[in-house]
Amino acid sequence: MASAILWWLFHLYPIDQVVRAVRLVQPVGFVALALGYFLANWMVDCAGTASILTRLIAPISWRALLVPRAATYLLALINYGAGQAALALAVQRRRRAPLEDLLSTFFLITAADLFWIISLAYVGTFFGEHRVLGFDLTPSIRLVAAVTYLLTAAHLTYWLVLRPGTHGQSRFMRRLGFLHTKRIFAIFARARLRDYLQVIMVRSAIPCTAVLVIYALVHLFGAHIPFAAILGNVPIAFLIGVIPISWGGVGTSNKALVDLLVPHLQIAPDLAAGVSGPELLFAMSLLWMLGNYGLKACVGLLAWRRFRTETAHSYATHAVDNSSCAAVSQARSQ
Repeated sequence: MASAILWWLFHLYPIDQVVRAVRLVQPVGFVALALGYFLANWMVDCAGTASILTRLIAPISWRALLVPRAATYLLALINYGAGQAALALAVQRRRRAPLEDLLSTFFLITAADLFWIISLAYVGTFFGEHRVLGFDLTPSIRLVAAVTYLLTAAHLTYWLVLRPGTHGQSRFMRRLGFLHTKRIFAIFARARLRDYLQVIMVRSAIPCTAVLVIYALVHLFGAHIPFAAILGNVPIAFLIGVIPISWGGVGTSNKALVDLLVPHLQIAPDLAAGVSGPELLFAMSLLWMLGNYGLKACVGLLAWRRFRTETAHSYATHAVDNSSCAAVSQARSQ
C-alpha cells in the first residue's frame, strides 16, 4: 500500500521537481536538526518510560532503556504499537519483571501518546478549515476526540471508582469488577489518578517537540508558515499518519501535510526556483521522513546487535547463578 501511495504522489509531484525542491534546504541546518531531534526524542522517550516503569513496576534507569529502545525502533518503523510491545519484551528479558505488568504499562504509554495526538488535532480544528483531498476533516476529528474522551472517562471510572469493596459486595458489582482480578490488568488495578496524570504529562514532550520541529524545518527550506498554522494543522497530519493504511504513515502523512499547510505557505520569490508550494512541502516531508527513519534504522541495527550480545550474556550469567545455587543447596542437603 505504501508503494502505491508513493507512486501516486510522485505522479502528482514529479520527481525532478521534488529533487529541485530538496536542493533548497540548508544541508548543515537540516543535519543538525535531524540529529538533534533524534537524540532528544530518544533520551526523552527513555527517561519518560523509565520514570513510568519506576512508578508502576520497579526502579529502572533511563540508561538501561537506551539500547532496548533503539533496538525496537526497527519494529516501531512499521507499527508503533508493535514497537512498544517489543520494548516490553526486551525489558522483561533484562529485568525479569512480570510480562503482564510490562505489557499493560506499555499499553498505557501507547494510549497516552495517542491521546496527545488526538487532543492536539482536536485543538487544531479551532484554527480554521482543514481539508485533505477536498474533504473537510473537522467533524471527523471532533467525533474521534469525543469518543476518545468518553472512553478515557469510562476507563478511569471503571478502574478508579468501581474498585472491589468500594460499593458493597452485590452480585452485580462483583460481575462488573471481574477485570480487577485478571493478572494482565494488575497495573490498572493498582494505578491511581496521579499515576495516570504522570503518564500523560511525561509523554507530552514528544508530540509537542515534533510540532516545533516542523516549524523549524519549514524555515530551513527558505519558506515560512505562521506558527498558529503549524500548531493547528501538523497534529492533524500526525493523526492521519497513525491510521493503519500504510506502514509508518508513509505517503498518508505526507499528503496530509501538503494539503493542510499549502494554504499557509509563504515562499521567497528568489528561492522558489520554479518549485510550487505543494512540491516544496512534499519534498520537505519526504526528506524529513527519510532522515528520521534512516537514523532510527541505522541506530536500531547497531543497538540490536548489542542487545542480542548483552541478552545472551545475561542469560548465561543467570544460568550459572542458578546452577551454583542448586549445587550449594544439594551440598547442604547431603
